[in-house]
Amino acid sequence: MKFPTTQRFFLALVMGTTAYGQGSLTPPGAPAPTMKSLAQIEPRTVITALPFTVTNAGAYYLAGNLTGIAGTNGITIAANNVSLDLGGFELVGVAGSSNGIAESGARTNLVIGNGTIRNWPLAGVGAGNLFRARFERLQVLDNNGGGLGAADNSSVADCTVQRSPAPGGTSPAISLGAGSSARNCLVTGSGQIGIRIGPAGTVSECSVQASSGNGIEAGSASTLSRCTTLANGGAGFNVLDDGSLQHCTARLNSTNGFNLGNNATAANCVAISNTASGFVLGHGTTLSACTARGNSRDGIVGGTGDALNQCVVSLNRTNGINLDFGGRVNGCTVTSNSADGIRVTGRCLVTQNNCDGNGTTAGHAGIHVTISDNRIEDNNLTGNQVGLLVDGNFNLIIRNKASFNGSDFSIAGGNVSGPISAVATTNAPWANFSY
Repeated sequence: MKFPTTQRFFLALVMGTTAYGQGSLTPPGAPAPTMKSLAQIEPRTVITALPFTVTNAGAYYLAGNLTGIAGTNGITIAANNVSLDLGGFELVGVAGSSNGIAESGARTNLVIGNGTIRNWPLAGVGAGNLFRARFERLQVLDNNGGGLGAADNSSVADCTVQRSPAPGGTSPAISLGAGSSARNCLVTGSGQIGIRIGPAGTVSECSVQASSGNGIEAGSASTLSRCTTLANGGAGFNVLDDGSLQHCTARLNSTNGFNLGNNATAANCVAISNTASGFVLGHGTTLSACTARGNSRDGIVGGTGDALNQCVVSLNRTNGINLDFGGRVNGCTVTSNSADGIRVTGRCLVTQNNCDGNGTTAGHAGIHVTISDNRIEDNNLTGNQVGLLVDGNFNLIIRNKASFNGSDFSIAGGNVSGPISAVATTNAPWANFSY
């Protein structure tokens, strides 16, 4: 029998395919897992109850609020290289408990952040043996012994410490060792010092209010910027030698606004209405564009060899500027201080200052020179009890202008002084003017 061409092609195709092998008929195994295990998703260790001791390096976290028990710390750090994330939760102390978080021996590389530590009878965090620690975004509240404490090369950022310690507490609200930093922190109601940082530390954008002791204390060679101290029981700022301050403000503190050590620099800083003096300086210190207003004693008290440039000093209840030997006052505006506007002892340079309305009683002056070897030049003196009062001798007094004072010039004998004139002439370039 003959088949049409199309039928022959179909039969050949069917017969050809049946000639090939069919392969194994054994079904494949179960599918391999494609998802990560829970351990892979969350490699951290959860802390579910207190007390808890961290004995291994790694990451730890809270999954809820935790309350301490009497006689122990909340969490004890007994390992290096530990990260603890509070996850927005609280560690809460109870009567008879100890620290919220404390170290067992000296520890390094601890990171704690993102939560609240409150009501612990001792400190919130740290006993001073945490090196290279980092505290971030913490609320530390109502801990009796102290707030946050760490040793050298540590940092605190974006933290709030309130009423920690309580009055009589033994540690500052924030205490850090050498080479450490504090940034964008708020301290209120500390029963001791607000912030204390060791040598070569950095404090920036921090505010300390209503602490029982000094507001901010900094070791030698520290840098402070854009910090504020308000209504503290001691000085606003207490900074040791070689410190640098910019844009800091001390207001309504119970002693001096700023205590600065030797060879310090301060620029654009403000001391207002402090119970003692605005600025008290060591030797060789420089103030530039600073303001001292309404302090209960002197606006600025200088040591030996200090330099004051472009400062504004007003309404202080004793002297505006009170400078020791070898200093310089240049380009300052000194007004309405109750005693002398500018008072210098010996070997000082006083130039291009504007002194107005100083001295509420006799014997005070816009500029008062008490000893010798000073150069007083090109100052403007108006509305003072005495414009320029010179008690000592061997001083050089030239090119000063005085008007509307109780008396314009009172200069003792034995000084070198340009003539005092009411008429400007080209024949006396060193003249002082009274008009």
